[in-house]
Amino acid sequence: MKSHVRSLASLSAIVLVSGMAFAQPPAPTTPAKPAIPAPPAAPTVPAAPKLPATPAVPAKAAADMPSGAEILKKYVEATGGKAAHEKVKNRVGTGSFDLAGAMKGTVKTVQTDTNKSTMVIDVANMGTIQRGTDGTHSWESSKFGGSKLLSEKDFQQEDLFLPFNAEVHADKTFSKLECVGVEKVGEAECYKVEMTCKSGSKTVGYYNKT
Repeated sequence: MKSHVRSLASLSAIVLVSGMAFAQPPAPTTPAKPAIPAPPAAPTVPAAPKLPATPAVPAKAAADMPSGAEILKKYVEATGGKAAHEKVKNRVGTGSFDLAGAMKGTVKTVQTDTNKSTMVIDVANMGTIQRGTDGTHSWESSKFGGSKLLSEKDFQQEDLFLPFNAEVHADKTFSKLECVGVEKVGEAECYKVEMTCKSGSKTVGYYNKT
C-alpha cells in the first residue's frame, strides 16, 4: 500500500514535472510599435482683414462750382471788360479738326457785329462746305447738297454762329447757363459751360480756370 501510494506520489510527481516541462511559458510578445501620431495640421493663417473699399473720389459738387453766369462775367472782365468787347466790330477764327483719323480738315469763320457771318469748312479729300448769313437769310453750299437756303433754326444749331459778343450780352442771348464740370483743353483746365440760347439751340463753352 505504501509502495502504491509512493507510486501514486511518484506518478503525481512525474505528471507535475512533465507538466512543468511541457507547459512552457508563453513566448513574450513583442509589443506593437506605438502608432506614429500624424503631424499636426499646419496652423491656418488667418485671412487678412478685409479693408474697406476706397471711396471713389467724388466729382466736384455742382454747388462748389461757380455758376455759368459768373464764369462768363469773369471771362469778359479778364479779356478787357464790356467796353473793350463792344469796340470789336468783327472777329475771325480759324481751327482744325481730326475725327480719329477718319476725317480731317480746317475751319474758318468770319463774324461782324451786324450779324453777318460766314463759315468755311474744308474737309480733306472731300471738298468744301460753306455756310453764311446776311442777318436775314442763311444759306449753305457744298458739292454734296448743292446750294440751299437754311431756316433760322437750322442755322442757329451751329455752335460757331452764336450772336456776336454773346458772352457780353449773356442775359439777352441765353435762357440757361450751367457749369457742368472741369475738363482739360490742351494743357489748360477749363470750366465746361452748357449754354441754351433763347432761340432753343444749345452749345458748350470752355473757359480757362485761370
